[in-house]
Amino acid sequence: MYRCYLSLMTLIGLELLSGCYAYVPFPPNSLRVRQNADAALAVAAAAPTAVAGCSKSFTPLEGDTCLVVAALNAISIDDFIKWNPSLKSEDVCDQLLLPGTSYCVNVPPPPPPPSTQTATKDAPKPTPAPTVPANGVITPSPVQPGMVPNCNKFHLVASGQTCQDIMSKFSLNIELLAKWNPAIGKQCTTMWAGTHLCIGVIGGTPTAPTTAPPANGTPSPIGANTTKNCKKWAYIRSGDTCQTILHRNRDSKSTLRDLIRWNPSVRADCSGLIAANFLCIVGPAAPPTTTKPTPANPTPSPIQAGQVKNCKGWAYVKQGETCQHILKRHPKVTLSQLFTWNPAIGKDCSKMWAKTYLCVAV
Repeated sequence: MYRCYLSLMTLIGLELLSGCYAYVPFPPNSLRVRQNADAALAVAAAAPTAVAGCSKSFTPLEGDTCLVVAALNAISIDDFIKWNPSLKSEDVCDQLLLPGTSYCVNVPPPPPPPSTQTATKDAPKPTPAPTVPANGVITPSPVQPGMVPNCNKFHLVASGQTCQDIMSKFSLNIELLAKWNPAIGKQCTTMWAGTHLCIGVIGGTPTAPTTAPPANGTPSPIGANTTKNCKKWAYIRSGDTCQTILHRNRDSKSTLRDLIRWNPSVRADCSGLIAANFLCIVGPAAPPTTTKPTPANPTPSPIQAGQVKNCKGWAYVKQGETCQHILKRHPKVTLSQLFTWNPAIGKDCSKMWAKTYLCVAV
């Protein structure tokens, strides 16, 4: 007799299966909870024909069939019969299983066969050697365009560093620096921070100049447009200002106005001084004039309001400069003096104007 029914798997909370099977009445005890089974069944001997490698066995109770055991262990009938060959040969699965006999309900899959391939490693790639140019000198990067190809000495321009700082440090003049680095401009107005500057060339690195000018002739280097009739020269030391040069050569009785007239490249605020260059300290007299003589220290223009009347020295404020920049260029001046002589800049120096002249000496 055949009847369609929901299998026992529904009753035990496993996957729902449906179909038509030969109906066999199940004794009530086939549904009891398995963990309460008789302890004697737990030690029952495994079926003698179970396959090797079985990792789990199960002991059916009275009235259990192959279908019940397979459902309780979440395996297929085919696997259950494959792992217990005696069930197939004796057609036991067509009948009730023998209680007290353990059957195999799990066989782990066989491990994969060992690989016959030997792991290989990529051969180490050689590190390419840096390309050395024909002159044997590797140029660092970045640089500004147009740098001379025979450069053999470089300097990394720091943020806030000026050409004056670099020229003083390496005893160079603007002519050489601009020649080796044309992108910075003849007045060094387009030098970029974070790039490398050429400060020496193969076969052309200047020797340290002597502090004494030649007995007969003009020393070198000198600034552009220096007077051609200079009678006495002064060597510009690192850190010099126009005031220190005038003081060191005070016997010449030259004034700041004279110095600027004979050496126009230093500019009115003396910001164009270049260390290791020569400065004319005694030159031709000024042409006679019928006008009222100009004071020895003429006040430049423009200045901020309230500047002291007895000022004798000025500093030109460049775009972006702070009081600290001015004090660095004029180390003998204190912050307090700067405020006293130039009250319009404010106590915190927040009102200092660019492109004006500050008093830095009285």
